[in-house]
Amino acid sequence: MIGKILLHFLDNELITLFGIKQSGKISKKIYQELRLSTRLAFLLCSDKVVIPASNYFESPFAKKILDELQEFSEFGYLGLISSSMNVLEFVEKKKEQYSTDRNRYPIYFKSLESQSSLSISATWIPRNKSATEDITQNWITNIDNSSIWKKFWFFR
Repeated sequence: MIGKILLHFLDNELITLFGIKQSGKISKKIYQELRLSTRLAFLLCSDKVVIPASNYFESPFAKKILDELQEFSEFGYLGLISSSMNVLEFVEKKKEQYSTDRNRYPIYFKSLESQSSLSISATWIPRNKSATEDITQNWITNIDNSSIWKKFWFFR
């Protein structure tokens, strides 16, 4: 078993960069693959599946998939990692970041009453470095020396 697993979902920038269509067979296939990898991550982890908070709110796939697996977040197996201390601080930073392009991620600019989509029962994890660096470091420290996963990590 792996302590923490980091998941990244495709956000709008990656979808645009790779020219992925948001509708049709391609989108459905990507959704199915992301859903499978998310389910596998929950099966393999002994602690939490962790995703960047921005990825959860900005990916067209993440929220839908994680809402289907809501029981995992309710039992504490899902963590959102961010440099912010909580979701309100996170939203304020995002409003500042996207203030010149409010249509890019309109979820951050909705009224407080309609921001219920910003609530999730995941553990909020403040980060020190980048989300990937924090999770990678935690992953390495949670692997025992004889683990096949450690051999896999150092094989790269």
